[in-house]
Order: sequence, then C-alpha cells, then structure tokens
Amino acid sequence: MEKKLCCPECFDDRGLRDDIFPTLNPSKGKCDFCEANDVPLVEPGRLAPWFELLVNVYEAHKDGKLLVEWMKDDWALFTHQTMDVAHAKELLGEILDNGEVVRQRFIPSPSYIPQAKAYEPS
Repeated sequence: MEKKLCCPECFDDRGLRDDIFPTLNPSKGKCDFCEANDVPLVEPGRLAPWFELLVNVYEAHKDGKLLVEWMKDDWALFTHQTMDVAHAKELLGEILDNGEVVRQRFIPSPSYIPQAKAYEPS
C-alpha cells in the first residue's frame, strides 16, 4: 500500500511551509489529506520531530481535549478548510505513527504555562 503524503497547506503554517518542508526534499503533487494541488509533499512521519516537541507540551487527562483541538487552538495548526478534527486526527496519527494518542484527551502541562494559572478541571 502506498503511503499517504501531506503538504504544508494541511497545517496552514508559514514556518512549516517556508522553513521545514523545503529541508525534507519534498515531491510535488496533490495532497492526500487536504487535496491541495501542485504543493510540496512529504510522508507525514518525516514531520515527527517537530510535532513530538508540541505533543510534549501536553499531558494526558480525562477531562482534557484532543491533541488536534489543542494544536488548532494553541498553535493555529490544521486550519486548512478541509482539515476538520477527523482529518487532522488521521494526519497527526500518521505523523506520530500512533493512532491511539490522537484519541486520548490532554491538558497543557503546568510546566509549559508561563505566568498563567495551571489547568484545573472542574
């Protein structure tokens, strides 16, 4: 089975588009996730080092939100119009090579909330 490829438009992030994707020797074509045409494409797993850094900002908690929801809200990632939560979860699962972690709920780690009150579930 051929691997799916993603593009920077999936994330709608200038840093990924301008700084990270060019270093990964992308091919060009139609994105398997957001369906953008004539865009740089890479296997999602090649983005793991950058996304693992973001994931480490959160810790599992039963009253939290999905990682993709945090990434949409906190980092403005996965904001392409076709990247709803279901599509974003699929792509993040491919990036992290872990379909389970994207189904779990998380809260921000208190150590990563500078000058802010830590999350306290109600």
